[in-house]
Amino acid sequence: MKTLVFMAVIILSLSIVTASELSVSPSILTDTAYRGTPKSINFTLWNNINENITNIFFNTSNLPFIMTNPSISSLFPGYTAITSVINCTQRGVFDNIVSISGEYFRKADSSNPATHYITIDSNGNLDKHSLDILKGDTVVWRNNWTGGSLRIFIGNNPEQTINYGSTFSYIFSSAGSFNYVFLPSIIQGGVITVNDTIKVIASTDLRLNISCKESNTSIIIDMLEPSSKSLNISWNEYGQAAMKITNTGPNAAVNLKFDMDWGKFTAQSINIDSGKSQIIVFSIVPYITSTDQTNKEYTKTLTVSGENIEPKTIDLKIFIPYAVINLEGGNISSPSYWIERKRFCDAYPTSPDCITAPVVVYENRTVYECPPIEANFSAEDVKKYVNEVYGLREDWRAIANILKGYVDSTQLGINSLADSYNKTTAINEKNEKRISSFFYLIFYGGSVILAGGIISLMIFLAFKYKRKKDIEAYRRW
Repeated sequence: MKTLVFMAVIILSLSIVTASELSVSPSILTDTAYRGTPKSINFTLWNNINENITNIFFNTSNLPFIMTNPSISSLFPGYTAITSVINCTQRGVFDNIVSISGEYFRKADSSNPATHYITIDSNGNLDKHSLDILKGDTVVWRNNWTGGSLRIFIGNNPEQTINYGSTFSYIFSSAGSFNYVFLPSIIQGGVITVNDTIKVIASTDLRLNISCKESNTSIIIDMLEPSSKSLNISWNEYGQAAMKITNTGPNAAVNLKFDMDWGKFTAQSINIDSGKSQIIVFSIVPYITSTDQTNKEYTKTLTVSGENIEPKTIDLKIFIPYAVINLEGGNISSPSYWIERKRFCDAYPTSPDCITAPVVVYENRTVYECPPIEANFSAEDVKKYVNEVYGLREDWRAIANILKGYVDSTQLGINSLADSYNKTTAINEKNEKRISSFFYLIFYGGSVILAGGIISLMIFLAFKYKRKKDIEAYRRW
């Protein structure tokens, strides 16, 4: 039982291999080539039949690079190792198909005849009018013509009827050319050519995934700023640097990129032709988060890499002067703050943090009385809170202007009502004599009471808003 299974697997494997007369391995070939430098590629062609395949042809006309045709004219049964050469004429990644074809002659084999099909479609058209076959092969006609049945005449043979949806088959046992016709004659016939041998075209595809790159070259890097390759930068500032890159090689330097911790580059990728130079300006932005990271020198490596160069590196020395960052939560009243600050400033009196120029928080403004607070706010904090307090005053002025606008609008409304009443009185003077003074007082009295209520409500809301803002400011203090 095991032997039968094993043999079945072998037979299945052979049937898979011989499914196509011609095949190639690998079917997808991936490689890298450099412009101006020939690149050899290797693959294997398989002849999967027992006949020689001749007139081997490689269709390379559509390739974006040059591929030499292998000097091979025929393939014997089995496999043949093939070597070809690629020459890149441009840069890029290319995915293309090379069609490989050949031909062989198949002999008539009565023990293994083939079957061919001809279909008449619903409109009475044949899918093929001529057919080359081998002696002993069978041709099958299928009638899908919606007009009904057909009568077929093959050479001098008796007619045959093919009903709608049915088929008719005929075995051609002798060589020659056989015409066939149909009735009704509106269905066009054709010709069958029967041969002792027949030429067969075998073909396969080789997929080439080729990355064409620029040939190698070389560069040199000169630091222009800082020329000493060392600089001082405060922890919360940034420095400027510049380098000059010169291409000293025979080819263009392609896709140059830059990388450095703390480095910020505006140029992401550049190309430099042979013998040319380019200056790159970039920024150095330190990333410092605590006091113990200051008063230190750091070494940062600048790397220049590219598609066709060896990476180049330069070490830059960056000194970060002493600075207090988040020391004891920012409490500047802490004794340790001033002890550390004095010790540093005695050693580095010209450091930016040691310059004694006064910091102006506010001037020429009224100072409000504030509740006592701990002195653990920086100058920036004090300035921010003072500005918020003065902002409250500006808010109150804005509210007062809005209230004044509402009062003016109310007065205009009352005046408009009075004018309307006077006009009505003038037009209807006789009728107004009948209106008692009691209704007159109700009209004007109600208007005044309504206006007073609106103004009172607005003043109450304004004082409530101011009270809320004062409480928020007090809490922030």
